Amino acid sequence: MKKKFLLDISIRHSPFVPPNKEEKPQQDVLRAKEKNLDMFASCLSNIIELGARAANGNQEAAEFLSGIARYAVIELNALAEDQPNLLKNIAKKTPQWPMLVARTHESKTANKELIAKLELGVEADLKTQNANWNRKNVTTQYAIRLHETLETNKNKYANLNKKSPQWALSCGKLPPFSTKTAKKWWRVAREALREAVPHIENVPELRKLVLSASSKKAYFPSEIKSKIEYKIERVFINLPRNFTPHHR
Repeated sequence: MKKKFLLDISIRHSPFVPPNKEEKPQQDVLRAKEKNLDMFASCLSNIIELGARAANGNQEAAEFLSGIARYAVIELNALAEDQPNLLKNIAKKTPQWPMLVARTHESKTANKELIAKLELGVEADLKTQNANWNRKNVTTQYAIRLHETLETNKNKYANLNKKSPQWALSCGKLPPFSTKTAKKWWRVAREALREAVPHIENVPELRKLVLSASSKKAYFPSEIKSKIEYKIERVFINLPRNFTPHHR
């Protein structure tokens, strides 16, 4: 089953700006920001559509998707050379960065140099604290992505339009993420999860966490869904214990 993106692509509406002979520079900035948001939403929508077609076996869609990814990374690499500080401000706050990978020593060396140059993750909000905590676990990946999605909507898209889903609108009202507030965050995250993956009981890698090959017990789909959500919930509400602020 195709994994759906959890990132909310709703953007603020474009406000009506009355004509003004002495237009302020700030209006130009706002227009530019609206244009960037519109382009981002359109681009992301097309990428998701190509991903869905590729998941259904469309070879051409898969080729276009990989081509878009490669071209985007090439553009980022060019920016890293010409305007490293522009990207450094972004890279320092995130634990991951898109890169081109090849089976060559030169490729590995270039990527290591890029990580150092952009100071990747040195100011990331989250850092693994528990050495036994498995970041590769599928439930952990879902929990982290949910948290990132809520943080993104909380910090950057607080002024979503009224057509945005209720969970996205609720992000702006969430308190800082902590052990005390994690359950409140989960109630919002659960709605985002249900919207993005309405039939999570059919996701193979999650389904097998509930149903073992040797199990003879039959579960209703609603029971499988509930058990999967519970597993993700347990990881999500424990994120504050397994992650701590990373100070350089």
